Amino acid sequence: FEALLMGVPVISLLGDRFVARISSSHLHSVGLQAFSVTSEEAYILRATELAGNVDFLARIRGALWPMLQASRRFARNLERFYRAAWRMRQTKMAQLSQ
Repeated sequence: FEALLMGVPVISLLGDRFVARISSSHLHSVGLQAFSVTSEEAYILRATELAGNVDFLARIRGALWPMLQASRRFARNLERFYRAAWRMRQTKMAQLSQ
């Protein structure tokens, strides 16, 4: 995640453990699903493709911060929604218990 915050694109090799999945989760949250791969062969292929496309990498670097900010806004809004839904439920439960 820190690499993304610094504008460094990363490729994630999806695995069966949390540590092997968290990078993929971060990439998906900012719309970079193509940077998450499921095999070592795909990892090498993707890294080779990206290394040869300097212009694309420069555009991604420039877009990472706004993409992360949008993802954070989405998370904050979702958290607000959950809190509001919980308050509504609590209010409804209190009304039903009277």
